[in-house]
Amino acid sequence: MALVLDHLEATLNFADNSGDISPRTLEADPAQIATFPDWTTALSTIIDDYLAVTDAVLASYRVTAVFIENALTLPASGVENENTAQISAKIFGDPTESAVLSIPAADPDIFVALSGPGAKVVDTSDADVIALLAHFADGGDLMLSDGEHIVPATAKGKRVHKRNNSG
Repeated sequence: MALVLDHLEATLNFADNSGDISPRTLEADPAQIATFPDWTTALSTIIDDYLAVTDAVLASYRVTAVFIENALTLPASGVENENTAQISAKIFGDPTESAVLSIPAADPDIFVALSGPGAKVVDTSDADVIALLAHFADGGDLMLSDGEHIVPATAKGKRVHKRNNSG
């Protein structure tokens, strides 16, 4: 079992005169473009070719490498993405605002207790929770929502069940 490259794709976001965005997702043919550097090089020509046939402007684009598990084994019964841990923390540089990080199918070990009232409270002193939050802290390598970082020391969390209509 391993995560392997499935395909390369890009989403081009075209804006019209009212500012409406029309995204177009393109998937690279792996027989023609097999590496990420080759894909980014090819995109410059592809984008030029699109712009030659549209009056819209390219507002933004996203380049993506899509990886899949080549031998997917589903988790045990009872592991459901609807059972989330929601962690909120103050935004770095703006202590009046908070951001929320949601963890699907939250591991019961990140809560204060396995049962009782503590089973609904995220343990923000848990080493795994601390490690995840550090990615979103000022100086970390990830941002939340509007390009924001958080102050992990202000984090608090709870268990939330999300509604799912898929069956």
